Amino acid sequence: MSTDTSSALDQPTMSGATPKHPRDKVMRLATMTKQLLDEVRTQPLDTAGLDRLRTIDTQIIGELLTDLSPDLR
Repeated sequence: MSTDTSSALDQPTMSGATPKHPRDKVMRLATMTKQLLDEVRTQPLDTAGLDRLRTIDTQIIGELLTDLSPDLR
């Protein structure tokens, strides 16, 4: 069982400033979420890993809600 709970979202994937357009930010979040899910599927998660995954999920949803247009919320 792995105790390493680092993930794709913990690692910066872009150098420089954050995306300027909400569309770019949403695409970046989608890509990072897909990468995270791919990582999660390959390893069993312990309690700490599940807790970290819940925290990341909450953060992703919060970020998406701030940048998605109202008709997509």
